[in-house]
Amino acid sequence: MIIHSGEQMIWSEDELSPLCSRYLTGEYRAEALRLKNVRCRGDHFTAECAVAGGATDAFGRFHLSFVSATVLSSQLAIVSAHIDQGMRVKTGEVLLRDMSFTFHQQVFSPEFICDLDITLRRKVGNGMYYKMSFSVGDGSFTGTGSVLHLPVPEQA
Repeated sequence: MIIHSGEQMIWSEDELSPLCSRYLTGEYRAEALRLKNVRCRGDHFTAECAVAGGATDAFGRFHLSFVSATVLSSQLAIVSAHIDQGMRVKTGEVLLRDMSFTFHQQVFSPEFICDLDITLRRKVGNGMYYKMSFSVGDGSFTGTGSVLHLPVPEQA
């Protein structure tokens, strides 16, 4: 069996469709991702998370996707940056500068814990820069990232 002959091949959308993940082509949009609560102790934040309406995999089971783990970690980063600065309302924008995750094992429960540690904070102009480390689903996904919080300038 020849898998790839080395010649250029062009695959049409109709030919690609049976190969693509249904989840990534749209099922993820039906998921409702929630931070149920967040606990803070110093530079450590722990969120109880839940996924409602999650899709099932080829084996008929729910499992937490890389996409959802990234979204929930990003949301926790936004919340943590505000809590760290004593804010109770989102102000301005928290820009994700970079994020890197490693997958270790599947999370089959739609409820799980997401942990975040602030490893560096620095005032930058009117904003704050943070480096963070993440653990989702008891270490099932681990990673690092950085964000820049740019608050809305106060009106004179």
